[in-house]
Amino acid sequence: MTFVPNGVKNLSITESELEPFGVKWDKSNGSCASHFLVCWKQFGNPENVCEIEPSYRPFFYKEDLNACTNVTFTVSAVSLDGLSSVNESTTITTAPGPVQNLTSWVVESGSIGLKWDPPLPGEDCVSHYIVYSKNNEYLVNATGDKLEYIVSNLTLCQHQVLSIRSAGSQGTLSKPAHKYTTSGAWAPGEVTEPKVAQTGSHSLHLEWKRPLELFDCLVMYSVCWKETNGTDSACAEQKLEQYPKHNLYGLKSCTEYTVTLATLGVGKLHDNDTTLTQFTAPGEVTEPKVAQTGSHSLHLEWKRPLELFDCLVMYSVCWKETNGTDSACAEQKLEQYPKHNLYGLKSCTEYTVTLATLGVGKLHDNDTTLTQFTGPEPVTALKVDNVDTSSVTVSWESPTCAQQFSVCWGAWQDKGTLSDSELGIPDLRSTVLSVLGSLARQGVTNTSYTVSGLEPGNNYTIIVAALGVNEAQSDLNIVTVQLPPGRVETILEKNPFSTPDLDSNLNLPVIGSLVYCESSTLDHAPIHADYRANAGNGFLCFMSL
Repeated sequence: MTFVPNGVKNLSITESELEPFGVKWDKSNGSCASHFLVCWKQFGNPENVCEIEPSYRPFFYKEDLNACTNVTFTVSAVSLDGLSSVNESTTITTAPGPVQNLTSWVVESGSIGLKWDPPLPGEDCVSHYIVYSKNNEYLVNATGDKLEYIVSNLTLCQHQVLSIRSAGSQGTLSKPAHKYTTSGAWAPGEVTEPKVAQTGSHSLHLEWKRPLELFDCLVMYSVCWKETNGTDSACAEQKLEQYPKHNLYGLKSCTEYTVTLATLGVGKLHDNDTTLTQFTAPGEVTEPKVAQTGSHSLHLEWKRPLELFDCLVMYSVCWKETNGTDSACAEQKLEQYPKHNLYGLKSCTEYTVTLATLGVGKLHDNDTTLTQFTGPEPVTALKVDNVDTSSVTVSWESPTCAQQFSVCWGAWQDKGTLSDSELGIPDLRSTVLSVLGSLARQGVTNTSYTVSGLEPGNNYTIIVAALGVNEAQSDLNIVTVQLPPGRVETILEKNPFSTPDLDSNLNLPVIGSLVYCESSTLDHAPIHADYRANAGNGFLCFMSL
């Protein structure tokens, strides 16, 4: 016997997030249906289209129906013999189209706003909209051309997927539109105290502090840079650190750059930029040296950079005790022959000196470093012990840390007795001398020296300095003496005394053991001429260990 299956019951609309439109029904108890036949016909289209659904699946979804269109669905149960039950029919208006131009913005901490436009014309049969968050859905009435809704009470610093669907009058739903964002904050707060800590010829070194607010959302930082007057830019991400910093390399020298710092939240999005502008620096100084030492001073000289000097504004000189922590700095204006004097230093102490060129921003990372000991304290109790027509014996007391001494002397003509201020102690830059002399390098225990072979009747100036570590020279101590008259046989023809201007380089040179030197301006007979050489600074000096 053949039985006709029982018909379906409760044919109605169903919804799915993946499928925009469908119908569902209930199977009759004890039905012998092997499958269901689902047919539909859209308004304005006479064609009736059918598909078969298995008996265990009492629903049907159709994706490609026109939006906002009346569709009549007919469902019947079919037996294995092909017998069909009575049709169950319903006419439904299909769902509206999806919303357009969905955007979001941060309203306040814990709240995100959504804005959207209605569906396209012809697909805008909207009764209302439904907004979905992770655990909730919200009904939004369809009013106006520009629609919005604020989702509140969100957990801070979490990924959020907010969705919206347009709904028809019969409850049909469009495909969802999604917005991915971070709850509570579009991005964390702004960085604080941003600065360019150092510049280099081709680099900038950036430092900043974390935001004062909303830093719980902070994932990393963004650093972007470009030439201020250029168009090309580059960006890098900087991981979180207690003291955040980032170094930019490969930049053009003497060029202004614009740097943008931003905090990135969970979604790595930001709208909290902080901008800096900074010039890169000139090139490094060349030929730096300590030209002269004193008991409490160092006299520095250098030359300007060989390259990138067009943007040079001034120099920076910094110094500290090599084994200390406190440092000091000074700026030095541009000169043809740049130099700088450091005063007020400790005697017998090693100092580290850093020279740098400064560009427009007066920041730098092109340092050149020197180390140098200051000299001992000056010798004390310098006195003349014995004078005759051709020699003078002087003695002194040794300061602490002196390792050897230098003795220099020179004759000066018809000036009478010069005071200490006229001699310029310890700086003899302005002293006018015509010279004959020797420099003696002696052991610390030898604190006297006899200068011999002098010209009777002449006034002589004798200079004694202590030499410390690495022959660092102390300040000078000076005595003057007039020799009694007497006959002295001269070998060379006399010339008038010249008056060379002694420069600041009175750092008495270490000439070696038992070396005599002679100035080209001397009018005296050479003494031990086989050891003579040109001293080059207006004094003739003798050294012996």
